[in-house]
Amino acid sequence: DICRSGSNQPLNCQFLIDSLSSGKKSDDSKFSLEISSLIIRNTALSYNKTDETVRPNRFDPNHVNIENLSSHIILNRMSGDTLSLRMKRLSFTETNSRLKVNDISFAAHLGKTSADVKNFNLQTDCSDISIDVTAKKSGSRFTALSLQSHHSALSANDIAAFIPQLRGLDKTFFIDADIKADTNHIDMKELLVKSSGRSLSLAMTGTCRTVTDIFSSMPARLSQVPDWHLALNSLDMDAAFIHDILKAFGTDAAPLRNLGRIRLDAALSSRRNI
Repeated sequence: DICRSGSNQPLNCQFLIDSLSSGKKSDDSKFSLEISSLIIRNTALSYNKTDETVRPNRFDPNHVNIENLSSHIILNRMSGDTLSLRMKRLSFTETNSRLKVNDISFAAHLGKTSADVKNFNLQTDCSDISIDVTAKKSGSRFTALSLQSHHSALSANDIAAFIPQLRGLDKTFFIDADIKADTNHIDMKELLVKSSGRSLSLAMTGTCRTVTDIFSSMPARLSQVPDWHLALNSLDMDAAFIHDILKAFGTDAAPLRNLGRIRLDAALSSRRNI
């Protein structure tokens, strides 16, 4: 049971962390660690920030209770500037939010000039999410990012672990995405979202150019985004789907049920001189 009494207070296990830390500071660290196989079975783990009240029936980062934690990890190398890790299997149940993860697997690499997470896959009883992420970096700053997801399935009942109003909404969303970014540019090459029961079908593309470095701080003002273009290539949605979403959040939208289907395509853009 890991806990702390406040944001500025040490963890109750801080003495153990300190005992494992080197007191020497050096830019040229010779630290290196390899673990050929680490297997954990049926373990429980909890973290509680004791000065915060528990928010029930949702994931609460101040109160995390993990049960039935099992994993198989291979740490190929960890040193001062390199990390190579393979998560062969990870499963657990977070009891506060009732989120049950059947399996997480991925291969991760972090080097001096690049980082990537390959073949990330998360599976629950209702969801199956696959993502690949690659990045370029200079020192501690990221300079480029690419994210792709192919045929991922995300259940509303799993989203409900973080947004409890969606609990009981019997929908699964199927997602394809291809998004790339560098320091001053975002390119959404593809975003496709479909739902079970044909209640939603969405296809979008878009681009955005920023004045500020998007990896250091998000633009604080609209004027810092001089050029953007958003193409809603296709939107086909059942009005009853909107009704069900609004009803889940406590809004009376009964008249929407009589609207039938909504179909829309549009293009929006803006260009400014800064």
